[in-house]
Amino acid sequence: MKNIKKLFSVLSLATICLADANAQQFSGPSDLTSDIERSGLVKINGGYGDKLFVSGGGPGGGGYLYLSESGLRLNSFGSRLRLGFHDSGVSGFSGSMIVSEETAGNTSSSLANNLGIFAGTGRTLVLGANKTKQMEFSSAGDITIASGTLRIGTLKTNSVNNFPTGYRLYVEDGILTEKLKVGLKTTSDWSDYVFASDYKLLSLSEVERFIKANKHLPDVPSAEEVVRTGIDVAQMDAKLLQKIEELTLYVIEQQKQIEELKAMMKK
Repeated sequence: MKNIKKLFSVLSLATICLADANAQQFSGPSDLTSDIERSGLVKINGGYGDKLFVSGGGPGGGGYLYLSESGLRLNSFGSRLRLGFHDSGVSGFSGSMIVSEETAGNTSSSLANNLGIFAGTGRTLVLGANKTKQMEFSSAGDITIASGTLRIGTLKTNSVNNFPTGYRLYVEDGILTEKLKVGLKTTSDWSDYVFASDYKLLSLSEVERFIKANKHLPDVPSAEEVVRTGIDVAQMDAKLLQKIEELTLYVIEQQKQIEELKAMMKK
């Protein structure tokens, strides 16, 4: 019986020693409100690359928080904050990330000390609202807007800046470009109909009466209308061509009359 008690005491002491050897140790006051501290790494279910990893020096240097498998990483790189989102299997910094004022690393050349949002390598950055994709930036540099309008500049209160329906882009103060190409939907949007046999060409006397009454050419918008609604570039080009073609017909007709008069004078 005494031997059994001694054996039990030895086993109890060994159990206590083993528990102390494997117990987690933290420094701090023995109360329920003060901070507790511990040096080294804090890991749950393994080390770096598993479920949770917190350290003072991650792959980019600086503080580091990492959750793997479609997880989240938050660290500082070159004393700048970096927040990354990674799908399973994406390693390093090739996943999506938000970077603050990075001056070193793989985004420093394009970021230039500003806040940056980056999609992963070969991936698309998407912005949206109401759980719907509204804008996307492809890895090739293309920008696509799904719906709605794009406005550049400070919108002011006047007839043009109220942004009438039927348009997708508004740019305040104008657009400077080296090349502009405007497309047409159908051939009827151009002015070749002036040369059709059934086209009714106004006489010059009719044109004169219209100009005196309206102070602008027929089929051409007035200055007041242009101020109110603006001009459609394709439509206006077609209108100007219409007037040029009508002038050509007037000149041809007048030349015929001149030739007839010359013939009469020779008789």
